[in-house]
Amino acid sequence: MSAEAKALLDRAEAAAQAGDAGLARTLLNQIITEYPSSGEAIAAQKALVTEPERRTAQAVRVVDLDIAFGSMVWLFVKAAFAAIPAVIIIAMIWVFVLGSFGGALSGFR
Repeated sequence: MSAEAKALLDRAEAAAQAGDAGLARTLLNQIITEYPSSGEAIAAQKALVTEPERRTAQAVRVVDLDIAFGSMVWLFVKAAFAAIPAVIIIAMIWVFVLGSFGGALSGFR
Protein backbone atom coordinates (compact mmCIF):
# COMPACT_ATOMS: atom_id res chain seq x y z
CA MET A 1 0.00 0.00 0.00
CA SER A 2 1.47 3.22 -1.10
CA ALA A 3 0.73 6.58 0.45
CA GLU A 4 0.59 8.12 -3.02
CA ALA A 5 -2.00 5.58 -4.18
CA LYS A 6 -4.07 6.19 -1.05
CA ALA A 7 -3.91 9.95 -1.65
CA LEU A 8 -5.00 9.48 -5.28
CA LEU A 9 -7.89 7.28 -4.17
CA ASP A 10 -8.98 9.90 -1.64
CA ARG A 11 -8.81 12.61 -4.34
CA ALA A 12 -10.87 10.43 -6.70
CA GLU A 13 -13.54 9.88 -4.04
CA ALA A 14 -13.66 13.62 -3.33
CA ALA A 15 -13.96 14.40 -7.04
CA ALA A 16 -16.78 11.88 -7.43
CA GLN A 17 -18.66 13.36 -4.49
CA ALA A 18 -18.15 16.85 -5.94
CA GLY A 19 -19.74 15.68 -9.19
CA ASP A 20 -16.56 15.71 -11.31
CA ALA A 21 -16.85 12.21 -12.78
CA GLY A 22 -14.21 12.88 -15.43
CA LEU A 23 -11.51 13.74 -12.90
CA ALA A 24 -12.53 10.83 -10.67
CA ARG A 25 -12.30 8.43 -13.59
CA THR A 26 -8.88 9.82 -14.60
CA LEU A 27 -7.53 9.44 -11.08
CA LEU A 28 -8.87 5.91 -10.74
CA ASN A 29 -7.29 4.91 -14.05
CA GLN A 30 -4.01 6.46 -12.90
CA ILE A 31 -4.09 4.34 -9.73
CA ILE A 32 -4.76 1.19 -11.76
CA THR A 33 -1.89 1.82 -14.18
CA GLU A 34 0.72 3.11 -11.72
CA TYR A 35 -0.01 0.80 -8.77
CA PRO A 36 -1.45 -2.39 -10.34
CA SER A 37 -0.74 -4.72 -7.41
CA SER A 38 -1.93 -2.45 -4.62
CA GLY A 39 -5.15 -2.67 -2.70
CA GLU A 40 -6.00 0.81 -3.94
CA ALA A 41 -5.95 -0.48 -7.53
CA ILE A 42 -8.57 -3.07 -6.62
CA ALA A 43 -10.67 -0.40 -4.93
CA ALA A 44 -10.27 1.83 -7.98
CA GLN A 45 -11.42 -0.94 -10.30
CA LYS A 46 -14.48 -1.54 -8.12
CA ALA A 47 -15.23 2.18 -8.07
CA LEU A 48 -15.05 2.34 -11.86
CA VAL A 49 -17.46 -0.57 -12.21
CA THR A 50 -19.99 0.79 -9.71
CA GLU A 51 -19.87 4.33 -11.05
CA PRO A 52 -23.44 5.75 -11.22
CA GLU A 53 -23.09 6.63 -14.90
CA ARG A 54 -22.61 2.97 -15.76
CA ARG A 55 -25.52 1.76 -13.62
CA THR A 56 -28.20 3.77 -15.37
CA ALA A 57 -30.19 2.07 -18.09
CA GLN A 58 -30.12 3.52 -21.55
CA ALA A 59 -32.93 3.30 -24.08
CA VAL A 60 -31.91 1.80 -27.41
CA ARG A 61 -33.82 1.93 -30.68
CA VAL A 62 -32.77 -0.39 -33.51
CA VAL A 63 -33.46 1.23 -36.86
CA ASP A 64 -31.80 -1.29 -39.18
CA LEU A 65 -30.61 -4.87 -39.07
CA ASP A 66 -28.29 -6.01 -41.84
CA ILE A 67 -28.39 -9.81 -41.91
CA ALA A 68 -28.08 -12.20 -44.83
CA PHE A 69 -31.27 -14.03 -45.83
CA GLY A 70 -29.73 -17.48 -45.29
CA SER A 71 -28.55 -16.52 -41.82
CA MET A 72 -32.00 -15.24 -40.93
CA VAL A 73 -33.64 -18.46 -42.17
CA TRP A 74 -31.17 -20.53 -40.12
CA LEU A 75 -31.90 -18.37 -37.06
CA PHE A 76 -35.66 -18.97 -37.41
CA VAL A 77 -35.13 -22.73 -37.93
CA LYS A 78 -33.08 -22.89 -34.72
CA ALA A 79 -35.74 -20.86 -32.89
CA ALA A 80 -38.44 -23.24 -34.10
CA PHE A 81 -36.51 -26.26 -32.82
CA ALA A 82 -35.87 -24.50 -29.52
CA ALA A 83 -39.60 -23.81 -29.13
CA ILE A 84 -40.57 -27.49 -29.34
CA PRO A 85 -39.61 -28.38 -25.72
CA ALA A 86 -41.33 -25.22 -24.49
CA VAL A 87 -44.55 -26.19 -26.26
CA ILE A 88 -44.36 -29.70 -24.79
CA ILE A 89 -43.90 -28.32 -21.26
CA ILE A 90 -46.79 -25.86 -21.66
CA ALA A 91 -49.02 -28.65 -23.01
CA MET A 92 -48.15 -30.85 -20.02
CA ILE A 93 -49.03 -28.01 -17.64
CA TRP A 94 -52.36 -27.45 -19.40
CA VAL A 95 -53.16 -31.18 -19.26
CA PHE A 96 -52.41 -31.18 -15.53
CA VAL A 97 -54.49 -28.03 -14.85
CA LEU A 98 -57.45 -29.12 -16.96
CA GLY A 99 -57.25 -32.65 -15.56
CA SER A 100 -57.31 -31.26 -12.03
CA PHE A 101 -60.37 -29.13 -12.75
CA GLY A 102 -62.05 -32.00 -14.58
CA GLY A 103 -61.51 -34.30 -11.63
CA ALA A 104 -62.66 -31.67 -9.16
CA LEU A 105 -65.76 -30.81 -11.19
CA SER A 106 -66.77 -34.45 -11.77
CA GLY A 107 -67.96 -34.66 -8.18
CA PHE A 108 -70.65 -32.01 -8.82
CA ARG A 109 -72.83 -34.16 -11.10
